[in-house]
Amino acid sequence: MNILIHDLNNEQFQSLFPEINNDIYIISDTGTIRHCIGCFGCWIKTPGKCVLKDGYNNIGKILSKAGKVTIISRCFYGCYSPFVKNILDQSILRRIIQKGECYMKICIINGSPKASESTSELLIGYLIPFIKENEVITYNVCEMGFSKTQFSLIQHSDVLIFAFPLYIDSINSALLRFLIELEKRGFGNKNINVYCIINNGFYEGWQNHVAADIMQNWCKAAGLTYGQTLGSASCEPVQSS
Repeated sequence: MNILIHDLNNEQFQSLFPEINNDIYIISDTGTIRHCIGCFGCWIKTPGKCVLKDGYNNIGKILSKAGKVTIISRCFYGCYSPFVKNILDQSILRRIIQKGECYMKICIINGSPKASESTSELLIGYLIPFIKENEVITYNVCEMGFSKTQFSLIQHSDVLIFAFPLYIDSINSALLRFLIELEKRGFGNKNINVYCIINNGFYEGWQNHVAADIMQNWCKAAGLTYGQTLGSASCEPVQSS
């Protein structure tokens, strides 16, 4: 199914599309759409569906079936028109569990050389409650004797999250060896998104930028998609207190 989202009036639409195929699903402004109220209802009450019953509350489900989406919109300050932006705001897709398979397979790599009680481990512990509805697996690079099965789970995940400390403005040697080995083995899923949580003992999180660049370069070498990096500062003093 192809979808057309537009903010044209009737005259403009007829002028541009005097004859349009019936297999195109058209989403246009009927005047009933309501703006998002930030209630998180589409996450926790009716997953993937807006709680506002304005006739557009099932946009996420409709878009999930699209082979192609075309958007025609006026431009306001470099952004879409209010109606089109409203449609996109309501387009959160519904998470469905099928045969025990969760929405995402997330693999978290603890890149700290510390065997336990590291700041990276602490930050991972803060993160997991927010993603627990997914299939989450955690590994530590200190345990370098990874089995073929463990590597396979990493290679076929949907998301890779690396949490590690800054070592001399870079990544530590244990993590570097792991990254080289992982790249050599390749990935069964080339659509993996990679995110990083880098901590340091300085006052500013931006001092992690060199390590973040290294991780971005690794993603290019491995053929993966680099998402973004969270730079966390003053971690050791905070943990010690």
